Amino acid sequence: RKDRSGSDGSGGAVGAADALADQVSLAPIDGGIRAFGEKLRRLFEAGDYDGVGRTLADGLNGAIDKARALIRWTRMNDAVYSKRLVVLAATPDKVVFTHCNQLDKEQLRKWVREVVDFPVTATFPNGEKHSGMLYDLSAGGILLGLAVDCKPDQEFSISFELPTFGVQIVDVKVLNNLGHRNPDYPLYNSIAAVFTGAYAWTQERVLQYIFEVTRKTKSKKNEVNSVTT
Repeated sequence: RKDRSGSDGSGGAVGAADALADQVSLAPIDGGIRAFGEKLRRLFEAGDYDGVGRTLADGLNGAIDKARALIRWTRMNDAVYSKRLVVLAATPDKVVFTHCNQLDKEQLRKWVREVVDFPVTATFPNGEKHSGMLYDLSAGGILLGLAVDCKPDQEFSISFELPTFGVQIVDVKVLNNLGHRNPDYPLYNSIAAVFTGAYAWTQERVLQYIFEVTRKTKSKKNEVNSVTT
């Protein structure tokens, strides 16, 4: 019996041809595949698509055959499904993994907020750039601190580094300026904003980041509880 990926059951394929409505991402576990992925990311960010093609053609099989990767499948308004799998085979346009009949499920609350402390740069339509801090983020928006005064409905773009996922650039619209209410950054206005424009990929990455933080926090709590009991 063939599954959605076209596999005959011996492995699950994840490739460009898969018509999945939801986002699937791969997080490398082994050192070799992690380094390979980082090289590809740097080439993508530099716009060197010829370099991406050469790297895939020259080094894909040797880099990730028999490697392990964490597969994460995010279904919006539902859950994040994940599993650690071994690579069976790889070509530049497809990766085949060992088959699994059960995924680990973490219920997803779309608007849950995660407290953070990330440097952020805001770029306004007139070209002005202002540095600040990101206080918390969710799949729908952020709370950030900026020294500049912002008004409701004002729009600008922000860039920030999201751990594991790299630099995120996304447009936002101000909901409210809460004033100087963060004692750690007394010179900054606390600004609540929502994502606008083409933000689906950033939203998916934020969801997965929050999922990973939540999962690790739960794991640590369980370890503490097992020790105390």
